[in-house]
Amino acid sequence: MVFGSFRNLFGGHKPLAPPTGPLGLRIGAAVELDTLRFRMIADRLKFELPGDTLFISAMGRVDLGDGSIVLRYYTDQHAMFQILCVGGETDAHIQEVTLYAPYTSFYPEGPEWTEWEGEGGKIGQRAYTLDDGTIYDRIWFKEDPDWRSPVRFQETVVDDENEASMIGQEVMLFGRQVPGDPAYGEYLLLAIERRDDGRSVEVMLGVDMDRGMFKII
Repeated sequence: MVFGSFRNLFGGHKPLAPPTGPLGLRIGAAVELDTLRFRMIADRLKFELPGDTLFISAMGRVDLGDGSIVLRYYTDQHAMFQILCVGGETDAHIQEVTLYAPYTSFYPEGPEWTEWEGEGGKIGQRAYTLDDGTIYDRIWFKEDPDWRSPVRFQETVVDDENEASMIGQEVMLFGRQVPGDPAYGEYLLLAIERRDDGRSVEVMLGVDMDRGMFKII
């Protein structure tokens, strides 16, 4: 479950996490994946593994407040390991680990943004549907039958050249059960990202990761 708690989302900014984070994740590290579980259900997933070995090239940090921190480790193939920590930033504080891969991006212009943002926009609807008809139901605020405003936060990102940037985000989380495997789910993270050079709509698909499914080297 992604972002298991996101109370007090507008907490103040804190310093970046140490160079080596939970599970040994860090810029410059390689991550070896055990892909067996994914390969067994590959025909039922929209999520596509970016490879068996991933290389971390940047990291991001989001302070959700109330002691909750999201650490994001970006790979050279634009995949993202997302770790939710509560009460600290060590292995013992990890609540969940999710691997996301990019699915598609949109670059609306002018009036086209009304389709995505503001009340009634796609990002806050009860469900999000891919072009092929696959439906993902809203996970955040799922008890509410109406449109909901997305979660807003600032992410501090540092790349492998130690260059830092701030990315403003409006985010909503959706998900679905994998057909034929009710114990396993697939996430869809929908985000409006604001950067110095403009803004875009990013769609990422993700899956939960058990610690035994990857190794940091």
